[in-house]
Amino acid sequence: MPRLAVAASLGVLLVAAFAAGRVWDRPREAAPAIAVADETMSERLLRAEVEDHLERSQRMLVELVNADYTIGAPIAGEQARAADLVAAGRLYRRSAEQVGDAEIGGLLEDLERVLVEVANVPADIAPEEIARLRQRIDDQDLVFRVRVVAREMNERGW
Repeated sequence: MPRLAVAASLGVLLVAAFAAGRVWDRPREAAPAIAVADETMSERLLRAEVEDHLERSQRMLVELVNADYTIGAPIAGEQARAADLVAAGRLYRRSAEQVGDAEIGGLLEDLERVLVEVANVPADIAPEEIARLRQRIDDQDLVFRVRVVAREMNERGW
């Protein structure tokens, strides 16, 4: 009989300890806060990289629109810059789409189309083709849109 009493008291003690452990207030884990901090940090890094990309793209577009190609100025330098910007822009566009930033994703897509065209023009491009390309840039207000988005990103402090 004493064995049965000891076993019963140990069983009751075990159930009570289990119940107390289930309702006991435990300290919260810090891992979710770190994950959120990493997410905001990566978003800030993306914004900074996109802002830099937009500034470089804007410079290239302005030079392309304002250059006098009728006197035989080489477009090969612009082609190489455009190819570099296309490669980086695709990555930034995909990242912006994953984050859910449709405005920047759309702008980067429009910018990519023009940059691909600049990167793939023949070296002996006719002045009429350059005029058509400039007109396309003007029709889309691409330089203006790039400036506005870059300024907004800079003002927001991203």
